[in-house]
Amino acid sequence: MLDGIRRDANLDPQAGLREVKQLVELLGRGAERFRVRAVAARSRGGWTNLLCVVDACDRAKVVTETKRYSHILFARTQLDRQQLFAFLERTMQGKVVLPDGEVSFPSPRKYWSRIYRPSRSGLSPQPGTLFTIEPSERTPQFDLSLHDPLPCYDQPYWPQARTAVAEWTGLQSLRRSESSHDLGAVMLFLPERRAWFDSFERGGKILRIRVGGARTRTSKLIVRGAFLHGEWWRGEGTPSVFGVRVRAGKAEVQIPDRWEALQAYLIGPEDEVFDYHSQGLHGSAGHAPVPASEEEAGLDAMAGTLEPIQKPATSADL
Repeated sequence: MLDGIRRDANLDPQAGLREVKQLVELLGRGAERFRVRAVAARSRGGWTNLLCVVDACDRAKVVTETKRYSHILFARTQLDRQQLFAFLERTMQGKVVLPDGEVSFPSPRKYWSRIYRPSRSGLSPQPGTLFTIEPSERTPQFDLSLHDPLPCYDQPYWPQARTAVAEWTGLQSLRRSESSHDLGAVMLFLPERRAWFDSFERGGKILRIRVGGARTRTSKLIVRGAFLHGEWWRGEGTPSVFGVRVRAGKAEVQIPDRWEALQAYLIGPEDEVFDYHSQGLHGSAGHAPVPASEEEAGLDAMAGTLEPIQKPATSADL
């Protein structure tokens, strides 16, 4: 299933840094300040990067703070554009000074990776470009397992370090994943704030799509895609193709009687792909799957009225 566009797993670091600078310039006022959310763990007597997520933030000042446990350190700070570029270069050189101490960054792979992620992908409500600098050592050696609890005298208790790391960095996929492929990585996310899919809602035979962003007022956006059925991945079956204009931030698509998969792209007049949604038999990329039937839509609406039995832990507890 399609889970990314503009993908490159072998991006030369210097070319990657140039792309970051170009994107930051393109995004303009939407990328003037950057939030760093870092987690470091004890390793060989010092602090080593466990996971570092950097993203563009609004103009509100990010509070610089740290939370220290015996084997894990949570740090948050803010950078301007030039500080961001210097920060990325220092991570590749192996040492960065964060609030409350110096953190070592494992030697990076020869190449960066880059992928364009859809809205609601677990990093941001908006779509955007994700650059990842992975360590050359596949799983750095830490004194802590993500399954370990975090007991501390003057900090909140967490049953699993994994949950605390997911909340601090905003990388919610870490809650569900048993994989450690992100450990030791630096992830830079540059959100696309000009236009994005805000919501998908089924009402009878109509799919109602809401679009956010400044371009909804100034640009002729269109949603193009298809409903697919049968063994469409083999090229069999006839897709129900659609193309509808976005008007006042809204678009409506007629839903066919039979379908198993949906692909939708938000496109600008210069062929810019601002956002996309893809769902199939094995889940979705981005937004929650659109119900395949009116009966499923009714069950989803009923489930949304139920209150959770217990409030889950959140970043406010850190």
